[in-house]
Amino acid sequence: MSSKPRGLNIRLANAINGIERSISPSSPRKVTRGGLKVEGKWNNNSVGRPYTPDEEIREAPAIDMVEFADEEFRPEAYIQKALSNATEEGVRSFLGTLRDSKELAASDLQRNVYKNYNEFVFILDSLVNILQLESDMLVLRGQLNELRNVSDNLRDDSTESINIGPVTSVTSEPIVPRGRNPTLNNATDMQSIWKAQIQELWAGVEGAQNFVSLEPGRHILRECSNFIEISFSTNKPKQSVHIFLLNDCLLVASKKKRQASKDTSKAKLVADRCFSLEDITLIDMKDTEEQVNFIKILKHPTDQFIFQAGNADEKKNLLNMTKRATDEMMSVKAVKHADSVIAAESQQQQHTPLIRTLSRKKKGTMAQSLRSRKSVPKLPTKTFTMNDIREMEDLADELDVHIATREFEQAVENIEKAKNALTNVSSPNPGKLDTIRAKMEDRVVRLSLAISRDLSNPDVKKSHVQKCTRWLLRLGYGEQARELFLVARTENIRIRTKQLKFEGDIPQYINELSLVYFTLVKNTCDWYNSAFRDMRMASGLVKWVQEEMEHYASMFKRQVYSLHNREDSTIQECLRYAREHCLMLREVGLDLKFLLDNLLRFNKNKDDISQDSRLENGEMDTVIEEN
Repeated sequence: MSSKPRGLNIRLANAINGIERSISPSSPRKVTRGGLKVEGKWNNNSVGRPYTPDEEIREAPAIDMVEFADEEFRPEAYIQKALSNATEEGVRSFLGTLRDSKELAASDLQRNVYKNYNEFVFILDSLVNILQLESDMLVLRGQLNELRNVSDNLRDDSTESINIGPVTSVTSEPIVPRGRNPTLNNATDMQSIWKAQIQELWAGVEGAQNFVSLEPGRHILRECSNFIEISFSTNKPKQSVHIFLLNDCLLVASKKKRQASKDTSKAKLVADRCFSLEDITLIDMKDTEEQVNFIKILKHPTDQFIFQAGNADEKKNLLNMTKRATDEMMSVKAVKHADSVIAAESQQQQHTPLIRTLSRKKKGTMAQSLRSRKSVPKLPTKTFTMNDIREMEDLADELDVHIATREFEQAVENIEKAKNALTNVSSPNPGKLDTIRAKMEDRVVRLSLAISRDLSNPDVKKSHVQKCTRWLLRLGYGEQARELFLVARTENIRIRTKQLKFEGDIPQYINELSLVYFTLVKNTCDWYNSAFRDMRMASGLVKWVQEEMEHYASMFKRQVYSLHNREDSTIQECLRYAREHCLMLREVGLDLKFLLDNLLRFNKNKDDISQDSRLENGEMDTVIEEN
């Protein structure tokens, strides 16, 4: 903010005070020296010379604001220079002008203050937005690099799988193995060492078990003890920290004094925060006079943390090892994803891919036999030009983007567009056309797998189930969609029933079990009818309901029909709860009371005797835990 208007206002005030001191508030004084006469006029001549009426009376000079803006402005000299030959009226007029100029300068100062404040707020907001944009760009760059690495790994895997031929020889083995295949003993030893590392971390860092759990393969890569956390707002040291780099996360522990110990110089490490390597990006901040060996941790979308390393080597090692750990973690995930894709493709080998089925129909199909019977003329074959091939390649790239961004509706529309374009076509370059078809088939498989993952989620909502099933039906995977949905609902029922706590009251447990079980079965039937409207798929739902009823009956028998609990009153109460809750299935058009009575009928057979003897041998707790 400029201080020029403020200094101008002060100098004007000093000039006004000087003029007010030089004049009297009453009528002008009569003096013998200085040029004043009784008529109230100022003598323009030298001091002591008499005033002559013929002389011209000079008015007060105009105000030059430039002089007031001078840093070396002297009000006494300015008054003596400006008012040496002015009349009294001119002096008073000049005084009024000075006062007006002072008010104008004050208003100008206030206006500048408001203007500069608004500009300051705007600049501050712009800086915040720039920092946020910088953080987003860095995170985006890191994710793009990870995506490129994953794509390269998948491309390498696909190339290796294509190059595998039928000839088996010693030279077919790769020179550099893709991964280490340790023996069972070595793998067991490494797991034991890693487990001991995690347990030692728990013992040395208070609260570390809340952030770092004991998982297979998790181990410590590096411990950095000479780090200081820097306050992001003040850019000043905040506290000393230890940084533990694991293969999948980054743990930050702060040092706190032990109050109970007599030796106050010792410090206790306390876990402060933990970052997953997938969610953070480490940035090497450039060294300046005030910032030396600084590292910034960006956690999407807005969290930022700054740490200072003890030396440049420690900073460089942490950055390099973190990048290496992140790349290895992404590579492992890419391999797992590729394995899941291969497993899914092997399961779907019995089903012909959608586009190949629709674009390369054989003469023996039912559709062509119907055409021949009705003597319907064959559709003309379209010629697939180079422009059409380029459009299909662009469409394949668009499909990759839609699948990556989870825009499944647009992806399915593009698949249908490609299906129509590849139906009844011929090309002067059959090899290129087969390549385009293979690309589209690969996109169909990838899209169906992405949709299937959402559909197989046990916690999926009803609206999303309808969307996923509609997409899979349009892709030609209706049977797979039905199986995935029912398997997911079965898993959901198993999870919910295992969450029930058995506290010794068998009727109460059966009441809660029946309520949860039949409610989930009813909701599944409702969702199934909303998603699969084809009546030909109703048989699959009925079969699934029957299997779930049999599973419920087995759980019921294990809890109720035991030697310790076989009392008529208890059994009748449990049967009453089961029948009451089974009636809710009538809301979705299923009356399974007869099936439930048949499944829950008590029969003293060999299986019951063996089960009773097993329960008598102390395995009741195991049976309860299985539920």
